[in-house]
Amino acid sequence: MLTARSNAQDKVQGLNVGADDYLTKPFSLDELFARVNAVLRRTQSSFADAQTAETPIIRTGVLAIDLGSKRCWIKDEEFKLTQTEYSVMEILALNLDKVVQHEVLLSEVWGPQYRDDIEYLRVGIARIRRKIKEHLQNKEEYIATYPGLGYMLRSIPQE
Repeated sequence: MLTARSNAQDKVQGLNVGADDYLTKPFSLDELFARVNAVLRRTQSSFADAQTAETPIIRTGVLAIDLGSKRCWIKDEEFKLTQTEYSVMEILALNLDKVVQHEVLLSEVWGPQYRDDIEYLRVGIARIRRKIKEHLQNKEEYIATYPGLGYMLRSIPQE
């Protein structure tokens, strides 16, 4: 944050609302560059740590969704989803056993301008269900429909 306000209360408030740093006028360019470089070092090391950290795999029954690699498996067989289908599946997986409203899925996946276009979502869910069922012998329904509300990825005990 770059500002002319230099009292301690303003600095505390600026940092509390999300500023990474607080620099008051007048300032030298050397100080500004040093502070920018310090923030870049912190964010780059945090990004590197996040890249090396293990990303969770969400499992329900024989279905596994790897959030890091953006891939899905049934048993040990990978099944392909389009980017859009994966985005729907990821949101459902992150909300396992919770109904995700139509508007939320549409806004998050297709954009806020599509929040009322339920047909996009119906087609996407039907394609995901078809791809899952191609790999299953049983008729277990992983994605439950809640008419007028949304969809839910169900927890299913491991076989």
